[in-house]
Amino acid sequence: MGDTALHEVLNLFPTETIPPKYTAGKSFIIFPITNGSKDNYITVVAMEVYTVITVHRPVKQDTYLASAGESTKIRNVSDGHRLVTSSKPVQCYYIMRSICGGEVGDSSLSLLAPTNLFLNRYIWSLPLEAEFQTNSFMKFIIRELEYNETLVLDGVPLNMSEFDLQRVYGDLRWMAGESSLNDSESLHDIYHSSGKLFGLYLYGINKYFSYMQVAGYKV
Repeated sequence: MGDTALHEVLNLFPTETIPPKYTAGKSFIIFPITNGSKDNYITVVAMEVYTVITVHRPVKQDTYLASAGESTKIRNVSDGHRLVTSSKPVQCYYIMRSICGGEVGDSSLSLLAPTNLFLNRYIWSLPLEAEFQTNSFMKFIIRELEYNETLVLDGVPLNMSEFDLQRVYGDLRWMAGESSLNDSESLHDIYHSSGKLFGLYLYGINKYFSYMQVAGYKV
C-alpha cells in the first residue's frame, strides 16, 4: 500500500494502538517527562473490587482500592522509571502538563499500555497538530539488550549506546530511553531486531498544545 493510501486508511481510526477496553493489566511501567512539563501524575483505576496497587520504589508503596471504578493518583512521576503492579487488572492514565510562563499550560491524557500488550513492531506518525511549534519525542521501553540487539527505525539500526538508557526500578531487566523527533508528516516503522516486545510512546509539548499516545497501529 502506498504512503498516501496508507495515510488515508489510518486517518479513519483513533491514534491509540489498543482499544481502551483492552488496556487493563496488572503490570505497567511509568516514566518521567522533564522536557517542558510540570506536575505530571498517573491515575490508576480499579477494574474489580479489592485491588491492591503497588508502586515499586526503594520502599514499596501499596494502595488498597475497595471498589471497581475507584482510583488513586501516583504523584512525583519525575522520580524515575518505576514498575507499577496490581493484584487485579487496572487501567493507568498519564496526565502530562506543559509549562507556560512557569505555570501549568496545556494538558494531555493518555492510556498507558500494560507490559503484556507491548508489541514487537509499530507503524506510526505524529499527530498533525505536532507540527505547530511542538517539541516531539519518542519514549521506548525495552528489555535488557543482548549482543547485537537493537531497535530498527525506518530500516536503519539505532546505535543504542547513544541513548541514556535508564533502568526501571522494580524490574531492572527493563530499560527506557528517548529520542527527539522532528518529522511530523511521514509514516515511520520501528521494530526490535530480535522480535522481542517493547513499549513505545509518542509525546510532544509546548505551552499551547501537548499530546501523548501509545505509538502507531498494530500490525
